[in-house]
Amino acid sequence: MVSSLGTGGAILTVSAPVAQAIAVTVTAAVAPALAEIQVSSAVPAPVVQAVEALVAIVAATETAVATSVSSSVSATEAAPTATESATAAAATTLLPTALNDAIALIANEIQAVGGIDNLPPELKAVAKALSDVKKLTLPKVSV
Repeated sequence: MVSSLGTGGAILTVSAPVAQAIAVTVTAAVAPALAEIQVSSAVPAPVVQAVEALVAIVAATETAVATSVSSSVSATEAAPTATESATAAAATTLLPTALNDAIALIANEIQAVGGIDNLPPELKAVAKALSDVKKLTLPKVSV
């Protein structure tokens, strides 16, 4: 997974609150659609793997990022542990980069099949979910 990170052509770093927004939005919008593309023979394996990587990174970093953000906003919150801080710091690069990779692979697939109308429905759903995540969390970053 890590060896393919950045295949979308960019390594991105964002603030912890933006990383948290990506994590929350991916959990709500993308994770539910993952099961559909995992069982579809119409969805190319690299696309499935990129979406799986994004969801796995969210799962591995979500708590640390949330702890980091809440402790930076509230003086009453306990400070994050060293492990949580390191995980949150890594997430600020891993999450947006994995999001970009997944979007780039789907964009390539859209081009390869001649347009979004030719995508299988389950891949269209994931493409829309990823697009929504990007619009909600990284509106000024173009892919």
